[in-house]
Amino acid sequence: MSFFKRTFLAAAVSAVTLTMASVAAQAQDVTIRYSNWLPPGYFLWEKVIKPWMADVEKVTEGRVKFEVLPKLVGTVPGSYDTLQDGLADGSIVVPAYTAGRFLPHEGLELAWLGDDMVKRSAAMWHVYEKYLAPAGVFGEIKVICVFPTTTAQVFTTGAEITSVDSLAGVKLRSPGQQAGKVIEAIGAVPVTKPISEVYELLNGKVIDGVATNADSITGFKLDGAIKVANYLEGGLASTTTMLGLSKAAWEKISEADRAAIDKISGAAFAHRMAIEHHKNQQAAMDKIVANGTKIIKVDPAIIAEYKKRTQPIFDEWYAATEKAGFKDARVMLEEFEKVYAETPGN
Repeated sequence: MSFFKRTFLAAAVSAVTLTMASVAAQAQDVTIRYSNWLPPGYFLWEKVIKPWMADVEKVTEGRVKFEVLPKLVGTVPGSYDTLQDGLADGSIVVPAYTAGRFLPHEGLELAWLGDDMVKRSAAMWHVYEKYLAPAGVFGEIKVICVFPTTTAQVFTTGAEITSVDSLAGVKLRSPGQQAGKVIEAIGAVPVTKPISEVYELLNGKVIDGVATNADSITGFKLDGAIKVANYLEGGLASTTTMLGLSKAAWEKISEADRAAIDKISGAAFAHRMAIEHHKNQQAAMDKIVANGTKIIKVDPAIIAEYKKRTQPIFDEWYAATEKAGFKDARVMLEEFEKVYAETPGN
C-alpha cells in the first residue's frame, strides 16, 4: 500500500473515531442531583419546579434526568455554596439569606416596586440578563432563572397598621437585609430568619409577625398563628429566588441539550412562575380570610409617609453599589420600572 493510501485511510479512521466520540458526548446521559428544602405540597415545587424537570427530560429526549436527594444538602442559607462547591447539582437559592454578598441585585428587593407578578418577573429577568449577568453576579453557578416572590405584606399576631407608628416595637421576621432596613424604617424591629424557621418563632412568641407573601403563610402552615394581614399597595419588599445548577453539572450536558434547556428556562420559567404565583396568592388569601384573619388595607397616606421614610434606603443602596464597582444601579432600577410599566400584567 502506498504512503498516500495509508495516510488517507489513517485520516479516515481518525475522522470516524472523532465523529463517533462527538456523537457519544452529545448523547451522554446526565443525572442532576437535586437538593430540595421546600415543604411537601408547596406550589413552587409541585406547580413549577417538578413540571420544569419533566420538560427538561422531554426536550433532551431523556438524556438529562433529575434525582431528588433524600434530604437537604448543607443548609438553606448555604444553598448557593452547595451548588458552587458541587455538593449538589441543583437547588433553589435565596440570595437574601447571605446579606451583602450579592449587593447589586438587592435593589430589586426594595419596597414599592409593584405587586403584579407577571410584570415584575419580566422586568427582573430583563435586568438580570442586561446588567447583573454581565457583571458576574451569581456567576459561580448556572442560573436557570431569577424571579421574585409575590410582594411581602405585614402579617401579625394582632398588630394593625392604622397609623404611621402602629408598628413601633413590633418584631417582624425579615426575609433579608434590604427588607430588614425597610421594616426598621416603618418602625418595626426586623428579625432576619429563613421562612422555614418562622413557624417555631411565631409559636414561641419570639416574633410578633412576618413580612412575607400570603402563599408563604399558607405554604409554611403559618396561618394558624396569624390574625391580621396588613396590605400595603406596591409591596413592602419582594424576595429574589433563584433556581440554579452547579457549573460542573451544567458543563456535563451537551451543547445542544443546554440550548434546549435554556429555551424553557429564563423568561419562560419566570412567566410560568408568575402565573402560578398569582394563582397561589389568590388561593392563599382566600384561605387566610376563610380562617378568620382580618384584612387591613393600609391607608395610602400612611404608605406615602412610609415611602418618604424608605427613600434613604434606596439612596444608600445606590451609593454602596457604586462604591463596590457596580455603576449601573440607578439606571438598572429605572429600566426595571420601565419594563414593569410596559409589560402586560395578570
